[in-house]
Amino acid sequence: MQSFPKTVLFVFFVLFFPSCSSAMPKEMPSDLSLKFGRDGGMNPTREELMIKNDTLTYQTSFFNNAAGFTTTINRDEIQSLYQVLRNNKFDKIKLAQEMMYDKEGEYVRAQWGGEQVYLGTSGAEVAKGWQEEWKKIVSTFDALIETKAKNFRKPFTVVLDKSLAGQYTVVTLSENYQCRSQVTEAGFSCTFQLLPGKYHANAYAIRNYNPKEYEEWFEIQERRSEGDLVLDTQSGFKLTVRLAVENKLTLELAR
Repeated sequence: MQSFPKTVLFVFFVLFFPSCSSAMPKEMPSDLSLKFGRDGGMNPTREELMIKNDTLTYQTSFFNNAAGFTTTINRDEIQSLYQVLRNNKFDKIKLAQEMMYDKEGEYVRAQWGGEQVYLGTSGAEVAKGWQEEWKKIVSTFDALIETKAKNFRKPFTVVLDKSLAGQYTVVTLSENYQCRSQVTEAGFSCTFQLLPGKYHANAYAIRNYNPKEYEEWFEIQERRSEGDLVLDTQSGFKLTVRLAVENKLTLELAR
């Protein structure tokens, strides 16, 4: 029976069965900084979370309009994030070979000392066998953002005035928030929880709305209005959409 030297067997094992454990330090580096973001692809929306020392900064943007907040984060919270990265072998995750142009995606960057680990999925998919790990990492960052953002969101009410009765009206705030309804004689309103910042408001009313004939929308959007809204950390903002004398929509921001 033929035998092989131990050295040969060891080299074979390393080459054909590489380690699947994370090469990131077992102990979290004291100078660790983290960045997580989401790119909208063809859609001009972006969001980014940055963590350095004990400071967390979050920003979401649509074109040049941005909203967000800055707050503190403790070492235990950062340690929890780092552990999720190690447990899911962040530094080992691979991307599929196929390019997907204009595809939206998330990215994560971890830096410490002179080291950096980065993975971005804008324009690409995560390779098979690594998708669950990436999903856990992304969902952990999303959960952290949601937890921190709760302390900064304030109510913002959109009112569709009764002067729009009979019109199907749509109001969009920076692509992320939308209020739509067939307006009755009593009017209509909806409330969002928004972060302080700048939003782009777009409103239009549709006559003779027929949901089965979507292609007709652009032919009958004769009433339209848009503008930028700047919201601070105070509560009680209200956007009223009315049909003006000139048969055009007007946007009125008030407290």
